[in-house]
Amino acid sequence: MFNKITILSFFIFLSSFAFSQKKTSNANIGDKNIAKQYFDNQNYKLALDEYLLLLKADSNNSAYQYNTAVCILNCNVDKQKAISLLEKVVKQSKFDLNAFYFLGRAYQLNNKFDEAISAFEKYESSVKKDLNYIPAKRQMEMCDNAKELISKPLNVIIENLGNDINSNSPDYNPFISEDESYMVFSSKRAGNLGNLIDNEGYNTSDIFSSENNGNWTKPKRLPPIINSPLSDDCSGLTADGTTMSIRYDNNKMLGDIMFSELKGKSFLRPMNASAVINTNFEESAACLSPDKQTMYFSSNREGGIGGKDLYYSKRLPSGDWSQAVNMGSSINTEYDEDFPYVAPDGETIYFCSTGHNSMGGFDIFSTKIDKETFTFSDAVNIGYPINTPEDEKTISFTKSGKFAYFSAFRKDGFGDRDIYRIVFNDIEASQTAIVGIINFGETVVQEQNEASEENTETEENKPKATKQAVVNENYNVKITAIDKKNKAVKGKYAPNKQSNRFVILLNPGNYILKFEANGFKTLETEINIPNKEQNFTEINKDITLNKSTE
Repeated sequence: MFNKITILSFFIFLSSFAFSQKKTSNANIGDKNIAKQYFDNQNYKLALDEYLLLLKADSNNSAYQYNTAVCILNCNVDKQKAISLLEKVVKQSKFDLNAFYFLGRAYQLNNKFDEAISAFEKYESSVKKDLNYIPAKRQMEMCDNAKELISKPLNVIIENLGNDINSNSPDYNPFISEDESYMVFSSKRAGNLGNLIDNEGYNTSDIFSSENNGNWTKPKRLPPIINSPLSDDCSGLTADGTTMSIRYDNNKMLGDIMFSELKGKSFLRPMNASAVINTNFEESAACLSPDKQTMYFSSNREGGIGGKDLYYSKRLPSGDWSQAVNMGSSINTEYDEDFPYVAPDGETIYFCSTGHNSMGGFDIFSTKIDKETFTFSDAVNIGYPINTPEDEKTISFTKSGKFAYFSAFRKDGFGDRDIYRIVFNDIEASQTAIVGIINFGETVVQEQNEASEENTETEENKPKATKQAVVNENYNVKITAIDKKNKAVKGKYAPNKQSNRFVILLNPGNYILKFEANGFKTLETEINIPNKEQNFTEINKDITLNKSTE
């Protein structure tokens, strides 16, 4: 296990290569030397650009086929082409036996699980020792998990946030406030502060924010007090949206947890979490509970159960953080766990893992906290189609739990990883009350008094004409709520016969409210109840009906 000092020294050594301008070939036929340099440094994105050119000029070159396929499998691009390339490679008389492993991955990532298992079995029987990060045996287990999970899909709608938020570069790690009004996320889009390329071939990442005023606003890059010229990633946001956790990768800091507080509309300078929390090993992601009294984070420090484990620390009366405690074997496995996140209820923790019953790579899991014993229930895979054989790492929920945000690579995306919104259909949406008074226009009513009854019309007792709202139960007022899209009637209502006050309860959607009354013109008005976490429980809407001319 490498510690942070070793990694940091290596990081500084590589920085002249990793954070530099792209090396490109001089012609449209590719350069095998540049391609190999990128490939050997695991810069698969830039290597792929070169190998696609090389393969175009020499389509039968099995080395190009193999390396191109490996690049495809390690980039957020359509993985389908990797299958045909690797199928050609394994038909050669001599080839790298790892091709069977990568062919298994190609099938797995394209949901061809039986073919994947067969390829992994061929790999396992052909090599003396499996040195892969996730061994073939484990990949076969994941294929079986995937078949089980896909057979029981979640009742969800997954919506891409669109190109107002997403770019053609990686957009990821979205975290929202519990009222769905504010979001922070990381992006490797063009225009970052350093105008540099990281060691994966992307722009170095910056942190962005967006506000939800019915629609998400154009993202704003957070200022240099948060973003640096190198890599900056958000790893959490408290439910109230006021405390953000940040991970920095630069030549001064690598894998330390920092927190920034929101003051007004600006985040303050990030502060080191604690010398107790940050060690010479990697602490890569963190979050705070809604009451900000417990911190959860991931670390590959010594004494863990597997690679990266999840830990927690409690805030002491002094304000300092307690010694970190491993969250235990119900959460941590021999593989990696990362990106803990506490839901607004304060009792549910989400995290990602390549262990448990993952269906491939990192899946998102949940656990419940027993607050009396501070122990954690067994991890539960949150299911397909949120989780896939690709990597899914972070998720962030609204207060009701009906909506969540995550990032993923999907074929309907705008390029690489995009940010998506999840609607959990099985969770009942909170209803909104439409409340108002029905006015029946301005009607002249004679106020009779004793003098008028005696037909004595002096200035003092002459009948007075006044304007007032009519209250008359004989108007037989009917209110109908109609779904604007399919014209289905969603409810019928009537106002209070004395006060004319009405209350209509509606789920999110677009509606036509139809008001009918004897002797008055029918009135139709539209109303939209956003399908989002509501900051209000009612909408005030008074109605005026005019007398019919018929």
